[in-house]
Amino acid sequence: DPFKDTSGPALNILIKLMTTMSIIFAQIFPQQAFDPDWWWVGLIIFILFIIVASIYYGWMRMTGFGRINYDDVNTLNDVVMSADEDVKKDETLEMENVNLYESNESKELIESKESIEGLKRQLKETQDELSAAKEDIEKLKNELAQKNETA
Repeated sequence: DPFKDTSGPALNILIKLMTTMSIIFAQIFPQQAFDPDWWWVGLIIFILFIIVASIYYGWMRMTGFGRINYDDVNTLNDVVMSADEDVKKDETLEMENVNLYESNESKELIESKESIEGLKRQLKETQDELSAAKEDIEKLKNELAQKNETA
């Protein structure tokens, strides 16, 4: 348990703080701190709290505060597509600059182009694996739906 050493000291400090505060403020509060004739003050405070919390909740709902827009969230497909576009841009730039390099530099360019081709193959394999995983998920969903229907 990774948290076994953290909860004990935290509770120990909290207990010491509450004990110290109760000892300090014990002389300030009278023996009978609750007055039955003033119960309505607590009710007013409670009603005000409910009103403020309701207004705050309504404001959050109207403005969309804290809401996640799932259309703007990056997905794996977006990342893969942007990486593929970057590779295409790099290839275009490399093709334009091939004539500028000398023989040694063109060898390095050929090697980097081969490595890009290898990365493209890996990207295609990853996309195929992703498609297979999506198909497996759909199969599992269908199986679960069938089990729920029979149950």
